[in-house]
Amino acid sequence: LATMLRLAGVEALPVLIHPRDGFASRMVWPMLGWGHEILAIRTGNGLVLADPTTQVEPFGRLPSMDQDADYLVIDPADARVQHTGLEEPEMNVEKRRFDLEVLADGGIRGTFKVTLAGIPGWDGKASLLTRVPKARIKRVKELLELRLDGLEVVTWTLAGNRDREAPLELTGTLRGRAPMAFLGLTAVVRPMKVVAFHLGVPSEGARTAPYATLSNRSEDTEVRLRFPSAVRSVSRWGGRAESAGVTHAWDARVDQGALVLHRSSSYRAVTVAAAAVREKVAKPLEAAEVADAPVVVDLEKEVRP
Repeated sequence: LATMLRLAGVEALPVLIHPRDGFASRMVWPMLGWGHEILAIRTGNGLVLADPTTQVEPFGRLPSMDQDADYLVIDPADARVQHTGLEEPEMNVEKRRFDLEVLADGGIRGTFKVTLAGIPGWDGKASLLTRVPKARIKRVKELLELRLDGLEVVTWTLAGNRDREAPLELTGTLRGRAPMAFLGLTAVVRPMKVVAFHLGVPSEGARTAPYATLSNRSEDTEVRLRFPSAVRSVSRWGGRAESAGVTHAWDARVDQGALVLHRSSSYRAVTVAAAAVREKVAKPLEAAEVADAPVVVDLEKEVRP
């Protein structure tokens, strides 16, 4: 590609880079330790790094693995080891909204809207538009990140898929079975069976080398559950855990007779040992009993399954 660009009159220089592929070590003389090659392209504003191996990121933006990484431009005039920048989580956004009706027999149906911007948006467009039609529905379900038994996407549509800079919007309808139980005037909901936290935490002893989370992004998910009877009150379920560049916040509330579960997360590049990731990220959540804490919902009228 560099040769083709030069033939077209565009100066392009090879670049050795140490990608953050889970190991966050730096280039150290005399062993540079580079593991990937990209390009530096000369523009009117100077050199711009571009990774020709990626299929989705536009010119001027690097994939996550090339961010916050040491690199060396093969240029006799400048032999400095330099460092790429790191995008803020707010530049790469995943937003999900669900409006679901819970039936007395445990069935569930409703609508969804998923908005993906930045790297998640480009990845989503590429994965949906390049697959054969039968494989796309599986990818749609993956993008929902909704945990329901027998989840079925009934209808779905795309918006923003023809504009590279526009966020990808995925809307549609779904059905499945709800992970909850009715006990007369009470409904017991397991929120983390519906909207899950993704810790990305390695198992104990899985790695001895430093571990890096690469997904500098923000997520915001809200699930609105409407029961056969209006919700009168809900037990407390909420909290916040922040450590090692990862922030989670979650809460449950009543809004116009419906139960609303909300979760937001922010991930920044983290470089800590595997054991430290478990210590600093997993344990605060485990201490808050996020994974298993149920929500008890008081209903205005008795519901019989």
